[in-house]
Amino acid sequence: MNKVILEGFVGDIPTVRTAQSTQGEVTSFSLATHDFNDTQWHNIVCFKQAASYAKKFQKGTRVLLEGFLKTTKWHDQQGNPRSTTEVVATRLTNLNAAHAQSNGGNTNAGNQPAEPNHGTASPLPHSASAQYGSANQQPPNFRG
Repeated sequence: MNKVILEGFVGDIPTVRTAQSTQGEVTSFSLATHDFNDTQWHNIVCFKQAASYAKKFQKGTRVLLEGFLKTTKWHDQQGNPRSTTEVVATRLTNLNAAHAQSNGGNTNAGNQPAEPNHGTASPLPHSASAQYGSANQQPPNFRG
């Protein structure tokens, strides 16, 4: 099984580009996770609905995500083998918006942009989900 669940903070404003193969949006950003005194940085990439949702994140947005690891290998111009590992996010939840909605609906809590109906951990359309595989396959809901 290849499954990743991370909770952390967006490290910078997400980058949006158009995929050449599908002409769809691709959004990428870094995510910082904290474990005691250790901070880990993760490269996150999103496609489809998740890409559209993630492009609204701001630096410092607290995010819960579900996805899988993908390693890409290639050779650089000098012929040296290179590789990178990314987390492909298939489900995202903006925890800042979820927290604000549970505290009286103030979706601007924490100086984050308002995202009505996008911060809860319920199924679509409230949080972004893009599934890879069967069209009928749905990820489990995050419970908080």
